[in-house]
Amino acid sequence: MNTVRRALSAVKGGCVARRAMPARCSVLVLSDVLGDDLDTIASAPFRPAAAVARHTARAEIERLGLRPHLPTAVLRFLDDAEATAVEPGVAADRNPPHTIIANNAQAVAAAAAEARRLGYRVERWPEPLAGPVESLVEAWWQAVAGVDRSQGPVCLLGGGEPTVTLPPSPGEGGRSQHAALLLAIQARGRDDVTLLCAGTDGSDGPTTAAGGCVDGETAARMEAAGYDPVRAAERFASGPALTAAGARLVTGPTQTNVMDLWVAVVA
Repeated sequence: MNTVRRALSAVKGGCVARRAMPARCSVLVLSDVLGDDLDTIASAPFRPAAAVARHTARAEIERLGLRPHLPTAVLRFLDDAEATAVEPGVAADRNPPHTIIANNAQAVAAAAAEARRLGYRVERWPEPLAGPVESLVEAWWQAVAGVDRSQGPVCLLGGGEPTVTLPPSPGEGGRSQHAALLLAIQARGRDDVTLLCAGTDGSDGPTTAAGGCVDGETAARMEAAGYDPVRAAERFASGPALTAAGARLVTGPTQTNVMDLWVAVVA
């Protein structure tokens, strides 16, 4: 996606930096990308070295078989053999200095500091939350179930950006809400856990919710409201089920985005 849009854009792939010349630029970056890759965040508007030639983008489109699905204007633009993606006379290595001022690791660290202030013993998930939500939920719940509470209440924290593979006609929801629903099913009957999955931007998928906050009674509340939590998960319709149980988290836009945060509190 980044390869193609950097080739199409008049902003991305260093285009802003080139248009700002000869002014000196210093770039402050809020990262919504695992690993904080500067060539990927916002498709690199201030990094001319990240510019992508049209033939490179065209090769990616051909490799993935996407040509029949793209607008004619896009294909015509990329097929223009005489055009160049990089303006002449601009060195490809002229990248302004970039400073990461906020990222997911900082969000997790801030949550950890607050949890300690509230009296919890903090455990950190050892790596970024990445990959299919279903696999992550299984591993996350195993960690929650295995928490040692002998030294007092525990807060397990993790962050990242899981993925969801949607069916052709999914219901309303997002990856954080889907994760919260799956955890509600796992936690059923437990009276000592509360689990939160949310996007730091306050918007999960194509919804106005940030995610979900569930406990051992959430699944039963869904059923009392007429929702089958397992069926809702199969249909990827987490939003209505969480709403019916009072478990949908709505924060409003936070005006930032450093990916997702998962929290498990074990009392």
